[in-house]
Amino acid sequence: MSRLDRYTESLVEEGLKDAAETFFGARKGLEDEIALFETRVASLQEVGDRVSRRCATMVGLLPDPKGCDLLWEVLGILGMDSQMVESCCRSEPLPLGAALGVTRAARYARTVFKAFTLWCAAVHEYREGVYHDDPDVPGKKVKAVHYTGLVTWGEELNQKIVRVNRYHSPSEAMQFAKKMDVAAQGMENVAGAPLQYSLDQEMAFKPVDVTAAGLINWPKLPLPSEVRKRVLCFAKEQYKRNPQKAWENFRRMTEKK
Repeated sequence: MSRLDRYTESLVEEGLKDAAETFFGARKGLEDEIALFETRVASLQEVGDRVSRRCATMVGLLPDPKGCDLLWEVLGILGMDSQMVESCCRSEPLPLGAALGVTRAARYARTVFKAFTLWCAAVHEYREGVYHDDPDVPGKKVKAVHYTGLVTWGEELNQKIVRVNRYHSPSEAMQFAKKMDVAAQGMENVAGAPLQYSLDQEMAFKPVDVTAAGLINWPKLPLPSEVRKRVLCFAKEQYKRNPQKAWENFRRMTEKK
């Protein structure tokens, strides 16, 4: 083999090595990010479960579960669809301490407001996240994973998936390798277009979707301080309609298990 042939072979090997590192590096990096994304989605599901359970506590206080529809209307809460209501109704309510009041009606109404306040806090944590201490950096605060952030991340991740599927597909890598190596061009009949297309489909990354993972897009809720009077009036009206059932639910939700 001449010096020129050896030099050419060295260049081909170096080019193929760089191409392989780019191909596998891009795919490995994307695989790692998708895995991290799925881990964050799973961690948010725990917060989502707490949102449903807080809602279940509030709905469970009402004499008629359908009264929650009236509550959404009174508070101007938009976007509470059947999936959200069903999630609340089938969830196990979280324990709730009873609020103080001179009369049963007052205790009941204030307890409903307390349940609403706790639900709002859970929804805010789920949608926007809360800050907590960074375990790796003393004194530093980091924001917990939240729905809004995951949606944005998912959109950006899907754009990366499209690019990798398009520009780092197996067929693209094979075509590059054949152009670099004359001997590899003889494989074209073996690894032709149909096989490459099939391989591209099999190895293509699937788009991520937070809703497919079971995450619910809970609506933004009003601040409890801004709707306190409306919630109390609503709760008192609910109690007035069926005091026996309202008080029965009050005791069931507030008694220690």
